[in-house]
Amino acid sequence: TVKFKVKNPEKHGLPANTYFLAWTTTPWTLPGNVALAVGSDIDYVVRRETETTHVISSEKRAGQMLTQTFEKKIKGKDLVGIEYEPPFDYYVNDTSLKNRENGWKVYAADFVTAEDGTGIAHEAPAFGADDWELLKKENLPFVQHVNGDGTMKPEVTAFAGMEVKPRSDDDSVRLGTDIAVLKYLQEHGALFSKENITHSYPHCWRCDTPLLNYATSSWFVAVTEIKDNLLKNAKAISWSPAHIKEGRWGNWLAGARDWSISRQRFWASVIPLWKDEKGDTIVIGSVDELKAHTKKSGNTYFVMRHGEADLNVKGCINGVANESNELTARGKAQVEESAKKLSGKGVGYIYASPLRRARDTAAIMARALGLDQDHIIFDERLSENRFGDMEGMQIDTYEKVYSRLADKMTTTPRGAEAWRDAKRRLMSVLYELEGKHADTRILIVSHDGPIQMLEAGARGYTSEESGAAIEDHRFAAQLAEVRELVFVPLPHDEDYELDLHRPYIDDVVLVGDDGAELTRVPDVLDTWFDSGSMPYG
Repeated sequence: TVKFKVKNPEKHGLPANTYFLAWTTTPWTLPGNVALAVGSDIDYVVRRETETTHVISSEKRAGQMLTQTFEKKIKGKDLVGIEYEPPFDYYVNDTSLKNRENGWKVYAADFVTAEDGTGIAHEAPAFGADDWELLKKENLPFVQHVNGDGTMKPEVTAFAGMEVKPRSDDDSVRLGTDIAVLKYLQEHGALFSKENITHSYPHCWRCDTPLLNYATSSWFVAVTEIKDNLLKNAKAISWSPAHIKEGRWGNWLAGARDWSISRQRFWASVIPLWKDEKGDTIVIGSVDELKAHTKKSGNTYFVMRHGEADLNVKGCINGVANESNELTARGKAQVEESAKKLSGKGVGYIYASPLRRARDTAAIMARALGLDQDHIIFDERLSENRFGDMEGMQIDTYEKVYSRLADKMTTTPRGAEAWRDAKRRLMSVLYELEGKHADTRILIVSHDGPIQMLEAGARGYTSEESGAAIEDHRFAAQLAEVRELVFVPLPHDEDYELDLHRPYIDDVVLVGDDGAELTRVPDVLDTWFDSGSMPYG
């Protein structure tokens, strides 16, 4: 039970140093207090607490709580409008707070009873449905002293950063913030009494984490704007059974309200809305639109397969270091010819596989493009796929190991590397380059399989889609072939497959037409949105 000091008590016929007594089971909400609520027809009494202080509570509760001298009886309606000093003044003096002039006063509310507590309710509208309704009715200031992650905001200096409802089986942790608030109240003379009460509290059914009743914005489908058309079309539909038309279904449509479709939780389909600094909303309706607005480095990427090497001539596979597997004369000529295609393109860096045939190719390309050794970087992640015990095998024999070429994506016969794993290491390079360089033209020298995986990864292909690409050879790279790799960073999972869900979508930065960064609406769609949309359709 907390003491709220009456301001200017003499104006209301009250003794000096009079306090309202309000009872709460959630001490962590007290810094967000903006009002006290009483029942208009409830009888309240003023009693002497000490020689110099007086307290106000419901008559019923006062008889249970206090043995002090009775002073006077007051109807709840006569307390309305009295101002008080809250135990926490973090927001009282905030001149920018909307409706501040209506805050920290007593109001009448139908939901207040004398059955529990003191008959005086502490109002923190950001954390309770009844409190919120009172805020709307009386134009109270809105104070939300808790962040969306459940921690106290910085301005609540005594408790900044503390979790208001931590998940723990240890009472000292679980109730730690409430206990800290009580200690503060006691030290500042604002705690009237305390008691242990067992009461229900909402928890997440999945993970048992305590939940917060937390006021937040919501997105709606404006059903009321289309309701007349819905009713009109419903009448033209043949219904089976027929009574549903004017019965359950018809009644439901007639009473349809705007539909709240957003939720503040982590797992769900994100709402594809982004806002600019002016508050204008941009709706992203496709992956192509997402790509168009994705913030880019300005880099241009080229991929190139090495020129012909000795083991290519022999038809053998080679995925490990082999210094004897160097470029043939024909292979060197192939690379020289390909270099002409990039002449004048302004290539600034070459990133290459460290295998001999790729190193030789990178060296020839660097000379032809006027790049010094400092601009050639060898990266093990760009190496050929590993073939395990099949190393050195004839290509034709190797291909027959797989019942389908698409199986290369996920299977690992005889210790071979799955192409899905190769895609992970290759795409990690590409995303790394995207963050490391800006407005740079980059040549990546690698091998046929890795280039195929770069192409698939750049498109956000699933394993199935990547396997289909292997099967039909759509990204196969010829010896010394060079081509541009079109790449836009996409939200992706650990396999670099396109995933528009959280947390992956959180890593994507979008920009508007003016180049300014956009902020995604953090809400997600209600699980029932898909199925609920069908009857409206």
